[in-house]
Amino acid sequence: MKDAYMIMSDVWGQSWRDRLIVLISITLLVFGNVPGTIALRNTLLVVALLLALGRLSAFRGVWNENRWPIASLGGFMVYGTLHCLFMAQWPAWARGEFASQMGLAFLWFIIGLSLFRRRRGASFLDLTIVAGTILALVEFGHGAWMWASTGNWPFMETYTTASHLEFTFFMNLVLAFVLGVFCFGYRQAVPLTKFPRWSLLLITALIVFVSIRAGARNGMIGLVYLSLSLLAMFMIFNGGKLGVARAVALCMAVLVFVGGLAMYSYHKDSRNSVFTDSVICGWNYNRTTAWFDGGPLPVMPDGREVDDSAYKRVAWIHKGLGMIAEQPLGVGYARGAFGMELKRLGYPNPTVAHSHSGMIDLGVGLGIPGVILWLAFCGSLIVIGFRAFAVRGEILGLVLMLITCGFIGRMMIESIMRDHMVLLFLFSAAALLAEMQSHRENRE
Repeated sequence: MKDAYMIMSDVWGQSWRDRLIVLISITLLVFGNVPGTIALRNTLLVVALLLALGRLSAFRGVWNENRWPIASLGGFMVYGTLHCLFMAQWPAWARGEFASQMGLAFLWFIIGLSLFRRRRGASFLDLTIVAGTILALVEFGHGAWMWASTGNWPFMETYTTASHLEFTFFMNLVLAFVLGVFCFGYRQAVPLTKFPRWSLLLITALIVFVSIRAGARNGMIGLVYLSLSLLAMFMIFNGGKLGVARAVALCMAVLVFVGGLAMYSYHKDSRNSVFTDSVICGWNYNRTTAWFDGGPLPVMPDGREVDDSAYKRVAWIHKGLGMIAEQPLGVGYARGAFGMELKRLGYPNPTVAHSHSGMIDLGVGLGIPGVILWLAFCGSLIVIGFRAFAVRGEILGLVLMLITCGFIGRMMIESIMRDHMVLLFLFSAAALLAEMQSHRENRE
């Protein structure tokens, strides 16, 4: 917390605009995950837009270096708007959904490009780490209070967010920043962060602990992916400097950590004992009616019911793929496009909304062209990030690549293409793009 205080006090000597940018960013990153803060997010949006209007020249400068991601995201927005107007099965609903979801997220993307183009003070990397640490400390403090009061630390529930899935989504995003700079950010002449390296280890331990207690399987999958991705990048770019013995030791240490984490999560969550059979039953969903809440869950040979979550997620993904094949141009944008299309097809599904896969929801809503345009945008971020890191050694490029790959991966198995999650992703990606360009110009 001392380092967080030093970072915040360091920017207080800057201009009032820079102070306001810091305040907006910290508030959005912390409270964007907290339920019941829509009015706060909208207020921040208005203030941020006013600041961005005064920095249109900065946006024009970013456009010159980032035409691919800006144009591809712009193309996605244009296609989505036209689809809502002329192709949607529910045009009025689609227009409202697209404007409130992707429209607001797109505005935050433009804001991130404009506000972080030329700005003094704490970097967006530091601001994200501060915000993640604050949220993790609050979650840890609540867990400690419950443990002291009841003797039990909460598991599979969170205090700061509406669900443990949303909490681990943001914690994984913050970890990409923390571990990226921890692994690669201290070999540069100019430090990338004001956090000392030992404090990043403590923050990592804190975030991993609260993420484990949150008990979200998708969060653990994301954490394993992040660990293995960083190990691969480190061995590719720095492994030759370690020597064979230390390189093998490092790989073994990371694999033991990841394996231990996976085993703990597997045994801690009782659902995992029936996970494989639940997935198989879910893929063969048409044998029962439970997948749209039309009957009891399937029973395995040993008499146990399948895991409700794994069974239905896989069933909805399989059914969603069939919907996309039947309607390749989409039926209309909506967070709950999957559930709305089920109702239109005659399925009695009072509780099924989204498919729990952002990629399926997007494909059902905007069709294959919408998925291709979105993947083109994400692909451009990955290419830019990797080139910046591989060619110029920019750590922010590595972070950009990690959070984008993580977002795409999690889109496959979770409905995160909505609400504050897509908003935070686009804002973070834009801020990283803008700061990367500023760093290049400063070096030149």
